[in-house]
Amino acid sequence: MKVKVNVERLREFCLALFLKLGVAEEAANIIVDVILEADLRGVSSHGLLRLPIYVKRMELGLINNRAEPSVVKETVATAVIDGDHGMGQYVATRAMEMAIAKAAHTGIGVVGVRNSTHFGVAAYYALLAVKKEQIGIVLSNTTPLMAPTGGSRRLVGNNPLCIAVPAWNHVPIVLDMACSNVAIGRIQLAAKEGRQIPLGWGLDREGVPTTDPKAVLDGGLLEPMAGYKGYGLALVIDILAGVLTGSGFGEEVTPLYFDFVNKQRTGHFLMAINIGHFINKDLFYSRLGRLIESVKNSPRAPEVKEIFLPGEIEEKKRQRNLLEGLTLPRVFIGELSLLADKFGLRDLFERVMKTNQVTI
Repeated sequence: MKVKVNVERLREFCLALFLKLGVAEEAANIIVDVILEADLRGVSSHGLLRLPIYVKRMELGLINNRAEPSVVKETVATAVIDGDHGMGQYVATRAMEMAIAKAAHTGIGVVGVRNSTHFGVAAYYALLAVKKEQIGIVLSNTTPLMAPTGGSRRLVGNNPLCIAVPAWNHVPIVLDMACSNVAIGRIQLAAKEGRQIPLGWGLDREGVPTTDPKAVLDGGLLEPMAGYKGYGLALVIDILAGVLTGSGFGEEVTPLYFDFVNKQRTGHFLMAINIGHFINKDLFYSRLGRLIESVKNSPRAPEVKEIFLPGEIEEKKRQRNLLEGLTLPRVFIGELSLLADKFGLRDLFERVMKTNQVTI
């Protein structure tokens, strides 16, 4: 069973929760915006699913609720920021804003981030650049979830990559992907809902393919996309987001869910590209429009009604969810209810649920 809720009332509840945790209002608004954006885009593995673990780690002091990101090193086109172990959503937003500002003057802005935490959906930050008619590129490392090709030990994260491109009167092109076949959050969601997972998503602790999500989560491995290519891409992302920035890398990036002693030390790498410094913007949009139309109007395979561009399906979901309400698994609602009782937010939670519609 799933429940449909009003997005703005849900936003109000989540904001109140982070304020109760002592997060500054400006940071809390950004954090909630990123979390809800994941669910709105249909990427439930990176949204409200993570709320309970964020709260737990903040209560343990492993996420700094009053973090103040600071500049470690800076040039006209680059910077390195220390995230002060704050919520990755806030830290990465500030970093991308800096990259965008630099790109406006120099053509390219690149900001590396050290000592951050899990930042949710990468598309959010890349789309900040798109709003300024820039191309956004976002990389992050994660705790190791995959083995290198030929290995059997978790040494490489399923490190996400996102590239977002403004497309004028078309939906922005947004490639947002992890280097594994699926994100670990999708396996966690399957486990919460008692569902099996398809073969090809993960291996158990013995390295045997499994359809049991709990077997993957209990010391198992994610399978890299495209075999050795996914492993190789994940490794170079770790170099850019972790090694280059001075953040944690490899096994130095600690697990979000299973290490309640050490801070995560996640690293990010964010880039903004000013289109006008490379080509006339009108000409760029004209050329890109021709490419988009050629893809959209290309011959379709049997029974295929429409060819989609990267990010197009997610944007359709986003618009529908904003209009009709957000559909959440009932397990999410149960966890939100527990948080409501713990932090004295029962009245706000009841407001969220007042307009809900139960769906299958």
